[in-house]
Amino acid sequence: MATRNALDPPRRSDRIFITGATGTGKSVLARRLFDANPPPRLVIDPKDDVDATGGAYRDRRTAITFRTPPAPGRPFPPDASMRFAPRDPDDLDVYDAVIAAAFNTPGIVLWADEAGTVIPAAGAGRAARRYVTQGRGRGLGLIALHPRPLEVARAIPANAEHVVAFALYHPDD
Repeated sequence: MATRNALDPPRRSDRIFITGATGTGKSVLARRLFDANPPPRLVIDPKDDVDATGGAYRDRRTAITFRTPPAPGRPFPPDASMRFAPRDPDDLDVYDAVIAAAFNTPGIVLWADEAGTVIPAAGAGRAARRYVTQGRGRGLGLIALHPRPLEVARAIPANAEHVVAFALYHPDD
């Protein structure tokens, strides 16, 4: 197996954690990384912020937007770009159900916007923890963004091949 260095481009199955204060460029970088991957791909958008997550990726006009998770055990379509904007952004079980479907979708890239809401430090669901810790071995990618690193599940930065930190202003970060 060839060794990788820090300048190699990310692989589809890499875990990427991007953190930094609001307005520092997290979403811009995430959109570029997301756009570099063909479907299947999924954005989980707790704030339903089309300007952030609906921006530059190649097929955003044909992306499927949904508000309730798929039936248990069903994977996502292999050729789709999808955006999940939940009806209740505080319902961790809904995120876990969506992430479980992503885990069953070969080769998917998951962009968890506001990762501290989707996969929080306290209370991350079983499917979310499984995706973060076991997904790479299944070829599943993760792009996780959050302004405060302390608010996301510790498994995210611990399993990340790439951590990008923009300006952090809180001393605990």
